[in-house]
Amino acid sequence: MLLLDTHIWIRWHNPQPSNRVLSQPLIDLIETADSVAISAISCWELGQLVKRQRVQISLPLDEWVQAALEDIQVLPIELKIYSSGFPLFKGDGRGIAQLP
Repeated sequence: MLLLDTHIWIRWHNPQPSNRVLSQPLIDLIETADSVAISAISCWELGQLVKRQRVQISLPLDEWVQAALEDIQVLPIELKIYSSGFPLFKGDGRGIAQLP
């Protein structure tokens, strides 16, 4: 399972200007993973980014989130998520963790 950081999840589903595009190896890693997840807090973070106009999305927030969550597991916020020390993907991302 890959656990995506909020910004990686957003960029994967919402193409950005060229300086914020995910690399092809990172896209391939996400798209070939057995499973992909985000933390539940990522949905809240996205809402805050949209509210503060730091991110623009192509659909109303509820519709965008619904579409972006297809085939993605949303993990509840639990102690083990932030204290497990899972390794981060070392490519160009600081926002992907490989979970057992």
